[in-house]
Amino acid sequence: MTQQNTTQSAPGLSAEPTDIRPFTVNIPEEALTDLRRRISIARWPGKELVQDSSQGVQEIMLQKLTRYWRPSTTGAKPRRS
Repeated sequence: MTQQNTTQSAPGLSAEPTDIRPFTVNIPEEALTDLRRRISIARWPGKELVQDSSQGVQEIMLQKLTRYWRPSTTGAKPRRS
């Protein structure tokens, strides 16, 4: 299981709606493995016909995201910040 912890704020301080607040994320490793598998077999549509994002997320951005999450041949996992 992958767990991400953030630092705790001092007790008694009220948080503003825009403040960064601590949280914990628990993602089963099996879910991440399945996500990486599905990303690696994704089929790409043709290149968008416009230069802006009016047709949705541009192909190049999706491919960069895919490379980030694709399993590495070195065994290194994506960094979790």
